[in-house]
Amino acid sequence: MKSTIVADLLAIDLEITDGQEALNSYSFGTDVAKHWFCSICGIHVFQNLRSDPGKMSVNAACLSEFDVWSLDTIPVHDGRDNHPSDTGRRRQYSAVQKFIPTERQ
Repeated sequence: MKSTIVADLLAIDLEITDGQEALNSYSFGTDVAKHWFCSICGIHVFQNLRSDPGKMSVNAACLSEFDVWSLDTIPVHDGRDNHPSDTGRRRQYSAVQKFIPTERQ
């Protein structure tokens, strides 16, 4: 399973500080959301939200000075049939992911 830990923020508050020249985007379906990714490594960096185009969803792993491993639990959205723009309901989470560190060798 592939996943991205996202943080939502106002689009006006997003500041790209490095690597803008490597960003590419794609869209599909309704063509409302634009998904931005690194053209070098392929990581999903951010997207504008289809349910609220004035907001951005940013991959927390791409935020400087933020340690995604410091998060205790993370709500998980299945990304399939529960999108609020399709259902008219608030986002429904499928599960909670918990980080349990193991000893590194």
